[in-house]
Amino acid sequence: MVFISSQNVSFLPFKLASIAFLAFIISACGFHLKGQLPIPQALKTIKLVSLSAMPSFDQTLKKSLTLADITLLDDSTLVDDEVLELKVLKIIYTDKTLSTASNNDITEKERLMKASYFIRDNTGKSLYGPRTVSVTRTLSNQNASDDTVLAYNSEQMTDMAEDLAQQLVSDLAYAPL
Repeated sequence: MVFISSQNVSFLPFKLASIAFLAFIISACGFHLKGQLPIPQALKTIKLVSLSAMPSFDQTLKKSLTLADITLLDDSTLVDDEVLELKVLKIIYTDKTLSTASNNDITEKERLMKASYFIRDNTGKSLYGPRTVSVTRTLSNQNASDDTVLAYNSEQMTDMAEDLAQQLVSDLAYAPL
């Protein structure tokens, strides 16, 4: 049998309410701070030139730039003194084997995906960059059927491209322009 003194019982609701309030405040702060980096004023209107060769990356990059209140000019727009160009080079990725099965089939690998970019003015001079952003993923199920591996790797590449685009936009916030 457990005996609880009357002093502890009256203080218990206050402790629980305080802990719940503190947990709410901490979780709310993280939610509000996510993705709120200010983009320099010089980058509020840009022309995007992407040589990435990844449509999922390009689509996510355009969406992320728009969500960051950056106006994208179309491809036919000429860059002038007030409009800068964001040029993204071809995305490269490398694989590193992490584990193999007894028959030497690869069971798990690490994929590193990198994108380099720079910001240039109307004369072609680089004002910021080249900069590189990268993401890494561990790809498992590599010893499954070819169709399964292909589908899984394709899905992971799409997710990585989205993460890479968001990192690039976040990195723009640090441009000294």
